[in-house]
Amino acid sequence: MFSKFGKREEARIFYNTQTINTLKVLLSSAVAAALVFGFAGCKTDEDEDGIITQIEKGGYTNDTDVEYKRAYISTATKHLAADCEITIDTKKSTGKYTMGYIFNQIGKGSDDKPYSFCEVGVRYYNKKPQYFISYYTGVRGKKGTVNDFSTNAGDFDVSESETEKWGVEANSAKEYEIVKSWTDIPAGSYTLGDDGILKVYIDLTVLSGETEITKDNYGEYLKKGTITEVDDEDEDGTTTKVKRITNGSYKVTLKSSSDAASGTSKVISNSNTLESFVVQEAKLGKYAMVHKDATVSGTWNFPKDSYIKAAYAPDSDIIIWEQEIHN
Repeated sequence: MFSKFGKREEARIFYNTQTINTLKVLLSSAVAAALVFGFAGCKTDEDEDGIITQIEKGGYTNDTDVEYKRAYISTATKHLAADCEITIDTKKSTGKYTMGYIFNQIGKGSDDKPYSFCEVGVRYYNKKPQYFISYYTGVRGKKGTVNDFSTNAGDFDVSESETEKWGVEANSAKEYEIVKSWTDIPAGSYTLGDDGILKVYIDLTVLSGETEITKDNYGEYLKKGTITEVDDEDEDGTTTKVKRITNGSYKVTLKSSSDAASGTSKVISNSNTLESFVVQEAKLGKYAMVHKDATVSGTWNFPKDSYIKAAYAPDSDIIIWEQEIHN
């Protein structure tokens, strides 16, 4: 585990305390710094080879005999949403690969309670910035009999007809394509500098019906019951309370920067996935897939002011917007 502070249990206690009690005292900056969460304190780790770390520190090349090397790490805490800026050094990156942003990851990764999650994938291929948006269900992690995150397959879902192609057994995972892979990113929804750095800003908006849930109206809709509380079981069997959005959906917008006025938008909802699709506080993650002989160099950046995390006091209007990742 990529532990930055080595105090994951202290972080869990801090988070639960903030969720239950009225927040009347501000922590000193020194104490707050010691309890800040990040991917360094990740709870789900499917990156035993340190691929994501290598990608962010100069580049990773799949020079193994494995056709696809895959990696994933998540936050330890759960959030309704956060923005993510993916950068790719197109001068260093070659071949086929995916740099992905995973959100709304629900489940335990076990056979009886597999993961479901949304993913936005980005790459630069044939001199074109490309992307896809998908929703997956039935994906197993380390808790499952087969780890769908680490198979030698080009995707999470493997059908019976694909078993020979990938050389792995079929699974029950299913993909719902919101934007097919690979679709060219429209001009104006990314930047590509003379230095070869591609930047794609993924703006993630939470909706309840047609209403956007924001920092300013969160407390209002919480009181109205639009935002409810449900039980959620973690990988270790611990049950926690999380916030869920009534009639929830996500609007995913690819933009050239965080302050760009517009971009390319798609909505993920129960109308283009499953009737049972829900939006709730869940883990977020970095995902990478690198084809044999391919190289990828880039970063995932999560602006600290974009997090929606409902660690609030039940008898107070105070809402904490978690400043979780500093990268």
